[in-house]
Amino acid sequence: MLTKQEYEKDPKTYWEKPVSIGVVLDLYSGGPVPEKQNPLWVKNILPDILINEGHDLCVDLGCGGGRYLGNAAKYFKQVMGVDFSTNNLNQAKKHIETANIKNVIFYQASLIDMPEIKSGDVDFAYSVAVLMHMTNETRLAALREIHRILRSDGRAVLLEITSMEHGAFDCPDLTPLEWENMLIEAGLVLDEKTGQETEGDFVRYKLHKGGM
Repeated sequence: MLTKQEYEKDPKTYWEKPVSIGVVLDLYSGGPVPEKQNPLWVKNILPDILINEGHDLCVDLGCGGGRYLGNAAKYFKQVMGVDFSTNNLNQAKKHIETANIKNVIFYQASLIDMPEIKSGDVDFAYSVAVLMHMTNETRLAALREIHRILRSDGRAVLLEITSMEHGAFDCPDLTPLEWENMLIEAGLVLDEKTGQETEGDFVRYKLHKGGM
């Protein structure tokens, strides 16, 4: 098993071959799951999609094996799954092709640098348990990139564990205060927060683009 220090030096290697390092991710990064079997999606992301003004482009930030892409594709003209892992994207593409979903595209990139997405082009973006795996420096850079790609009236929902003072090896240390300060520094405005900021619990952060 990797140490936290080893993971922070090279997280991409871990996410390219997680099973070989001893962690099976099928339950979390498997392919499209029906909404009724996907309570995280139904409770924390779908309600904001339904009330969002724009329905042209949605970005899944760290799509993994594509667990949520099929659901998002029902509500947007186009959905883009972004991930830096070739392994994850290959799984996601396979699932989407098998499901015959035509309006999902893929982009291999780090969330800190997505140059193929134009500034102010994204109506809605979401992530589930992605930024919690980043170092603080990388988290802040990713949040700034999310700010850049969102439309002026765009929204983002980030479902993350933000109390990670004693987190697992693949979850660098983080406190809720550090996280919320990063949101402010990145120019993102917190509209709503639900969930308990306690060790190991998910919190839903509903955000919109503020000024920088």
